[in-house]
This record gives sequence, structure tokens and C-alpha cells, in this order.
Amino acid sequence: MAKQTINIGTIANDGTGSTLRAAGDLVNDNFNEIYTAIGDGTTLNSDVLTATSTHTLTNKTFNANGTGNSITNIEVADFASGVVDTNISSVSSSDDTLASAKAIKTYIDSLSLGLSNVVDDTTPQLGGNLDLNSNDVTGTGNINISGNITASGNLTINGTTTTLNTTNTTVTDNLLELNSGVSSNANDSGIIIERGSTGNNAIMAWDESADKFIFGTTTATASDTGNLTITAGTIVANLEGNVTGNADTATSATTATTLATGRTIGMTGDVVWTSASFDGSGNVTGTASIQANTITSSELSNAVRLDILNSSGTIVKTLFGSAT
Repeated sequence: MAKQTINIGTIANDGTGSTLRAAGDLVNDNFNEIYTAIGDGTTLNSDVLTATSTHTLTNKTFNANGTGNSITNIEVADFASGVVDTNISSVSSSDDTLASAKAIKTYIDSLSLGLSNVVDDTTPQLGGNLDLNSNDVTGTGNINISGNITASGNLTINGTTTTLNTTNTTVTDNLLELNSGVSSNANDSGIIIERGSTGNNAIMAWDESADKFIFGTTTATASDTGNLTITAGTIVANLEGNVTGNADTATSATTATTLATGRTIGMTGDVVWTSASFDGSGNVTGTASIQANTITSSELSNAVRLDILNSSGTIVKTLFGSAT
């Protein structure tokens, strides 16, 4: 029923308003509707909702999204049992209860991540792989890793010194390139072996100023550049191929192997001589022969000449000897 309104006329006692009986009937109709809505038709309910009263609403819907509507001062304890879940360590996929902030924090703290704030946690741990999603890891501090590192891509290190404190270093590359990327070079390049107090460092290097390889010792370290001072060392090795150059000193070998194929040594001319086959395993000898008509008086020292003449005085034979 719509609200019933008493007609009070335009001015007092103008005879146009409702009669007293009609007005009373309108009042009764309005109160009957109120008593029926919030009572039993005769008596009002004691749990009438007011701004300060406390009531339990059953099967009621409050539109919090309505214009001017809002719900405030609601605490977790105000919800009925089962509405708010204070323990979410084990929930089903169909669970539609609300999780309290405390329950969420307790659950996150219990995860293998073991952190509540990555800034405050000085020892955060991951429960699985960390996917950077093509982003970089940046920072100004040091990175210390006690486990193994496997990089599937290229490794680029930009710095002054790379230090490897390992027992053994193995490299699968067939070639190692030193001094990479230079357009011209004035520095000696090579490998330095640190020897500590034993002596000067050992070095295998390319001497840029001499345009030669050199093996020896030096006081230089890996931080030195330019023309290094290197004292040539001794190389112990078996050499194959041609050896050229000048030797300041040489020491004869105490042992030698034989020739693969034996050879003979021969001489031709006024004196002919041929040795037996020589392979270096022992001494060989040969017999020399002086060829006929090859020796003259000029080749004999203090020789006496004897000419034999025929009856006409022509020399038919000349003999040389030491007799008188």
C-alpha cells in the first residue's frame, strides 16, 4: 500500500480538507502497514534495525555496490564459521572461502622460498629454476656461487683481470687466441709460468721487436706490456726438419745413430780412391791409385832427374828419384 496522506485543505477551516473520520482512517491504514512490515500486525518486533542496534540478518541481501551504500568496520571475527579460512596449507580446487592475511603470510613463509620479503631476507632460496624471461641480472656487488656453473650461451667478461683459482683448467678449443682484436701490436705475447721464490718466471713468447719466438725466463708478470726483457733458456727436444742459423757454441753428441742407407766416399782426378760402404756404424778404408802421367818434377820436392837418351841424343825416358 502506498502511503495515505490526510488532506488538510488550502487554508484552515476552508471546508476542503479530509473529515476527522477520514483522516483517522488514513492514519490507521498507515500504521497497520508499518506494524505488518516490522511486526505481527499488532505488535512491533523488538529487533528493529537501527543505526546503533545489533541484529542478525537472515536470508537478506545487501547491495554494497549501490549508490551511497558501503560496509565498514567488519572484522574477521564478524564472519560466520567457514567464511574466512585461517589455514590454507591444504585447500581443494573447489574451495571458495576467503583467506585471511595471516593465513596467506603463514602459507608463503612455509614454502621452499623461505622468504617474506626478498629485500629483508639475506639468504633467500628458490624451490626451482629462476626464469629471467630474457631480462638481465644487474648490480654492483659480487656474485659468490659455491656450486657448478653451466652457461649454454656465450660468456663475455668485461674487466681488468680474470683470476682462475682452480686445481686444473681444461679447454676443449683447438686454438687459443691471445692479444685478440688488436689492429697493430707492439707488445710481446705469450704464456708466463709463475715460479715464486724458485726463480724468475718462465716464459714462452713471441718477441714482437725481434719478430721471433723465444723461450726463457723473465721478471715480467701478466700485467706487464711492451717489449719484455727475456733471458733465452735451454730447450730440450728432438728436432726434425732443417735447422738454419748460427750457433755460438756446439757440443758434440756422445752417441749417434747409423745412416738409414749406407754411402761410399770417392775421389777422382790424378788420384782415384773409393771407400767401402759407410753408414756411420764403424770406420771404413779404401785404396788410392795415382793415375799415369799425372806427376811432374814440380810436384816432387828435391827430386833428381835422370834423362835417358838414344844414340841420336833424343830423350826416350825421364826418371825422377832421390838417388844421386
